[in-house]
Amino acid sequence: MGRFGEYFSRRVKFEPEGHVVSGRLAEFRLMKLTRAVAGDALVLEGVRIPDPEEGGRREIDMVIATKDEIIFVESTDPHSKIDFE
Repeated sequence: MGRFGEYFSRRVKFEPEGHVVSGRLAEFRLMKLTRAVAGDALVLEGVRIPDPEEGGRREIDMVIATKDEIIFVESTDPHSKIDFE
């Protein structure tokens, strides 16, 4: 076994913490609900866009595009209210 094989065999894998799991579950539920009611709108999840201020890329949880408008959705806290701007 080479060095990389030894490294991967000794690597410790950690389970994600509770808030990470619940956050992913909330995003999944929101996506499922949105797709169910979206009709002919295009619904994209996990869209990565360039971030010129910080460098690199940033992820938007969901983009909903219709022929008249585009809505960007960033879900952060399942216990907070939803505002539309």
